[in-house]
Amino acid sequence: MNLCSVVKISRSYGAMLLTVASAISLAIFPAPICFDCEYPNAWGMADAAVDRNFLILASWILMAPCLAALCKLKQAWIVPVGLGIAEVFTQHLGGVPWSFIKQEDAFFGLILTLPLGFASLFVGWLVSLAFNWTSRVEAALE
Repeated sequence: MNLCSVVKISRSYGAMLLTVASAISLAIFPAPICFDCEYPNAWGMADAAVDRNFLILASWILMAPCLAALCKLKQAWIVPVGLGIAEVFTQHLGGVPWSFIKQEDAFFGLILTLPLGFASLFVGWLVSLAFNWTSRVEAALE
């Protein structure tokens, strides 16, 4: 297996690998989101742990789709969709009961995750286009 075949494989399955890596990270650090909680330790987790896990979730939502677009991975749209699904299904690991997830939290989780993920994907795509454009301009000037 040479380097070209590794690049082709990573380009073909890179979006799926990013989605799986983010799902594993969210399973290890679940971020229970509580919208109408007015008391500390809403789902039985310390506030510091919830804040840390939410920062991990936010970094995955913002960086993984952008990285997928920058690397020009095939089917990069899978990354924000997979992040949204992983965020909803790992809520229970953070202490949120399934009944609450079915009623309200799945909807709010997807509303937060999908637009941010697709916006990050779009920003990565724009940056990728800018890099391509500047490299073409530099090549034309030489």
